[in-house]
Amino acid sequence: MAMNSAGSVPALLERLSSLAPLIEEICSIGGTPSVSLGVIDPILGFYLANYGYRDVEHGIKADSDTVYGLGSLTKAFTSAGIGSLVSDGKLRWDTKVCELLSDIDSVVPVFNDQATIVDLLAHRTSIARPNEIWYGAGGELLLSNDQSIPTFNSLLPISQFRGAFRYSNWGYTLAGDVIERLSGVGYSSYLESRILDPLDMKRTSADRERVRDDNVASPYAALDNASFHPLPVPKACDGSIMNGAQGMRGTVNDLLKWCAALMEAQRGDLASPAASADASPLRGIATQMSSHIAISMPQYRETSYGLGWARTQLPGTLGSIGCNGMFVKQMPTIGPATQQQQHLVLYHQGSLAGYTSALLLLPETRHAIVVLTNSIGLGDCADWISQLILETVLDNRRHDFPTLAREAARGNIRFNEAIGKSLDHPPSTARGPPRPWRAYAGRYHNSVGNFRLDVGVKDGRALEVRFQGRNSQAWRLRHYDADTFVWFTSRDDLARRAKFTYAGEEIYRITFAGAEGGPADFLSWKHDPDLEAPEVFVRS
Repeated sequence: MAMNSAGSVPALLERLSSLAPLIEEICSIGGTPSVSLGVIDPILGFYLANYGYRDVEHGIKADSDTVYGLGSLTKAFTSAGIGSLVSDGKLRWDTKVCELLSDIDSVVPVFNDQATIVDLLAHRTSIARPNEIWYGAGGELLLSNDQSIPTFNSLLPISQFRGAFRYSNWGYTLAGDVIERLSGVGYSSYLESRILDPLDMKRTSADRERVRDDNVASPYAALDNASFHPLPVPKACDGSIMNGAQGMRGTVNDLLKWCAALMEAQRGDLASPAASADASPLRGIATQMSSHIAISMPQYRETSYGLGWARTQLPGTLGSIGCNGMFVKQMPTIGPATQQQQHLVLYHQGSLAGYTSALLLLPETRHAIVVLTNSIGLGDCADWISQLILETVLDNRRHDFPTLAREAARGNIRFNEAIGKSLDHPPSTARGPPRPWRAYAGRYHNSVGNFRLDVGVKDGRALEVRFQGRNSQAWRLRHYDADTFVWFTSRDDLARRAKFTYAGEEIYRITFAGAEGGPADFLSWKHDPDLEAPEVFVRS
């Protein structure tokens, strides 16, 4: 740890240091091997702490230069990259997407006519947001980067355009495409030259070759008993389909520099945008941190989203980007110690196979909190730890976060148990399969022609589906009802294969159809729970 104060140890340092047993308990409950964290305080300076092992098998501890996957913390970097392009005059915040990407031809006419870059970055397109068609088992990416626009063009609306906040990775993969087309260089190269290198963030990038040493946290998944299962390194990175949504990796030390620069740039933007442009490599940060759509209808205080940033006015609830809210009865309301401290918190969370992260800013008081972990756990440990630290910084500890972590862990397990029971017990009116199993076998394509499901008979005894035809993406199909089969397995199996364990029940059902007595001609699969109807895949 480091601090810029002299004399007696500040009270905040004592409070932060006292959190060690609580943080270790949260990690133990959630199945997280390692956590690295940092805090910026205007008096204390930088506070750094590391717990656990970045490499469990070899007993190697993490430090503040350990590289972690950042997941959706990437989105703020993508927004900052767009901000630089706006400053260079390459586009405006209100420039239409169709003017930036000439091959955009969405099946949603209003998107083609009206959608701007801000609509992409603020999650307000209200277009379907399927993850199953690009993210596969083992962290594999099922679509190449050149398929982002053709796939997006086919996505259906799920609500009125700009009518509601609908978190989606797809807007940010398009924003990554915008950065590459307007800059003429790769996504990572542009961010490095315009943002990362000027801020001396040498261990942060979407380029896996930027950091060549082995001080990188190994990814893990938590099994039901909170033990650690090693996972493959996630494939999302520079050049992949989701580089602009979740491709970045970084360290606590680098992210503290990022936080300090963000708060300084926002303050400069608000005071004098012209002067700020000369002092910082970051451009348009006030626009990025401003509210562009409500996350939920406010009663008294704001809960909204900017461009890569969620916003909550205290007292209020955080964690809206993560999964914890699915598994606890009520998220904690974080309150300031006094009425004079009703500050705005800017934050984001990130998750990808083997990592979770959280970053919080309090620009008014110039505090920042960074938490990085190397596990997809039983709940989001980075979220709980960041909120615990926030209450500590505010000197208003009120919530029992280990108890909340325990409730989330139980909720995650029960969520999957409920899906398993439902899919193991079809309706009382269920019918047997109307066709011989070989009648279901075949190759089924989506309307774009870039995604397929190969169905075959396995060992002469059961059906299996292979997404994109890959052996690594094979799942056994169990009969459910009539022409419907399911590919759900236990939560532990899903975790071992690097699948997220909080998807809805409907994605595990596949229904075939065809003329009576003949082979199946097509199948329907509701891979996005928000869709009113499943997508149809035609047999070739």
